[in-house]
Amino acid sequence: MDECVDLPFVQRELRKTLYIKFKIRDNDVFERALGYIREYY
Repeated sequence: MDECVDLPFVQRELRKTLYIKFKIRDNDVFERALGYIREYY
């Protein structure tokens, strides 16, 4: 992950996006999405 973006910001925006766009509050989905972001970005 690029060092110029801090992790709490990414986590907050990911949770917001998952809920607003997809109405998902499942922590497992959040963890998998965050893992994907960490690996590829």
